[in-house]
Amino acid sequence: MEKKSKFKIFLNQLLIASVLFGTLVGAGFASGKETWYYFASFGTFGYFSILLAGVIFFLCALLFLNFGKKMGINSVQHMNKIMFGKFAIIGEMVMVLSNIILLASMFAGANSLFQIIVTSTSFRLASVITAIIALVIVWFGFGGITKVNVIIVPLILSVLAVCLFAGSTHITSYDAVSNFSIINIVESVVFAILFIASNMFFAGFIFARLGKDFSKSEIIGGSFFGALFLTASLALMSVVLFLNPEYCSSDMPLVAISNSLGQGFSIFTLIVVWVGLITTAIALLYTISNWLKNYFGSVVLASITTSAVAMLLSGFGFSNFIAYVYPIFGIIGIVYIVVVARVSMKKENEVTIKTDLEKPIKVQTKIKTVKAKQKK
Repeated sequence: MEKKSKFKIFLNQLLIASVLFGTLVGAGFASGKETWYYFASFGTFGYFSILLAGVIFFLCALLFLNFGKKMGINSVQHMNKIMFGKFAIIGEMVMVLSNIILLASMFAGANSLFQIIVTSTSFRLASVITAIIALVIVWFGFGGITKVNVIIVPLILSVLAVCLFAGSTHITSYDAVSNFSIINIVESVVFAILFIASNMFFAGFIFARLGKDFSKSEIIGGSFFGALFLTASLALMSVVLFLNPEYCSSDMPLVAISNSLGQGFSIFTLIVVWVGLITTAIALLYTISNWLKNYFGSVVLASITTSAVAMLLSGFGFSNFIAYVYPIFGIIGIVYIVVVARVSMKKENEVTIKTDLEKPIKVQTKIKTVKAKQKK
């Protein structure tokens, strides 16, 4: 096997980090709505919970990437079979139904996003275009998913930097200790855990599938950079929202803030948020289609059917998905993470026991070989 250069390893680490971050960005995070709901609304302790979320994300990314590498994960069925054994079909159904609902929230987010420009409440073309783009990339396979995620990191960070610079004039009104209370401390910690758990639930298969193609050092570095990107983005987004509290009630706070900074920047931000939304929609659609293709006979038919169902469910509304549905998936996600950790530990113990049992046999073999040579 050809040894990779340090530069190649570094590039692969950035690729992993981009996929991790791009998969999680989605409509809620990129728009600022999810950041406000889970972090910024808690004031100062929102920043502590952001650091906590970064640490948890790093550990979870390591867990799922290594899980995929050890188990050679290549399909949703394979992953659920390892995790749940004879109850795998139940795990698959819960995962697929949840992913369809989350995909519906991405389509709802696309509609909310473009309604800022097209004010008609019946406007649904945005979700249709989003679905078509996601479908085409999914049909290209897993390689298409990794490539499209690379562009989202610099775009999101650049938008946040501009909004932060423009909002610096509001710095005198920035309250660094708002919402201080013991209840808020506990809630901020709980919400940080739910935020990561819900994202790991729907992105777990993508992470596991990704891990099987990289080395241990690449996985560690990629997880670190991915967690760094996430933590930095959440922190910057929280400051931007604090400096512009009048926009936090909007479905798309970041786009609303950018809209006040000029039409050109507003359109650029809208496109960036939309790209972030699409990257998550792609990951969700890929996961669902990977499972349903065994029943529909092809990825194309499975993905089109999935998109149609998600389009119907998107009428529930973007803000409603974030406020009521995401926390529920967070609870399911905690169970999901615990199961993956348990199976990984069990596998490690089995390997250790097997290695310990093989040691005496190897020693005996060496002794026999030495004695045979002595006789000669």
